[in-house]
Amino acid sequence: MRKFWPYAALVPPVIALLAGYYFYSQTPGGMLLYTPAANAPAHYTPSFQVGFFAAALAQMALYVLVSLIAWLLRKREVMYKGLSLLAASGVLLGFSALPQSWWAFASPHGQPPKAALLTSAAVKG
Repeated sequence: MRKFWPYAALVPPVIALLAGYYFYSQTPGGMLLYTPAANAPAHYTPSFQVGFFAAALAQMALYVLVSLIAWLLRKREVMYKGLSLLAASGVLLGFSALPQSWWAFASPHGQPPKAALLTSAAVKG
């Protein structure tokens, strides 16, 4: 267990980066996470950001479960390691909440589109 931490600290970011890359490889143009309104431009969320978020959230749930089981079994060292990994995953989850313009490197659309102004003439016709 003593040699656990130097390698385990790399696990959460590597998993999140691999998930982001996988999501990006599946949909490089971005993911449409909602149904756009009529006559409104679609806004695609960078796939890498979605994958990174999903992996960080799943890891947090896993490490909470590991920590709770270790706490119930009175395995303090495992519990502390689980809590450390939980903290690392929490930091990754915070990174995934950064603005989409920071994630633009992973989207061919570049910057997120500006909000379109719909006039009454555009809505009627």
